[in-house]
Amino acid sequence: MRYSSGKEIHVLVRQLIREGWSFGHGGKHSWLRSPAGQASLTVPNSPSDRRAFMNFRQDVRRLKESGNLTARQDHSNPTATGWRRISASRCAA
Repeated sequence: MRYSSGKEIHVLVRQLIREGWSFGHGGKHSWLRSPAGQASLTVPNSPSDRRAFMNFRQDVRRLKESGNLTARQDHSNPTATGWRRISASRCAA
């Protein structure tokens, strides 16, 4: 599965999925949800800006440093909202 047409973004998303993040996709954007389910990020499918990777990487760093990734408050079913869990084995390509 290709997460983004941008090579660097694709590699970073694969790494995050291996760390336990969840991936969901829609029309022009995809989403990543933290392992605890509290934070989410928008992933550009076709980044047009040369700084897109740097901005995305910085957003990931901010979320990780904020500490909001540990306790899950919402215990709803993530598949009911369009989220699906992708195992790390599917990221090997």
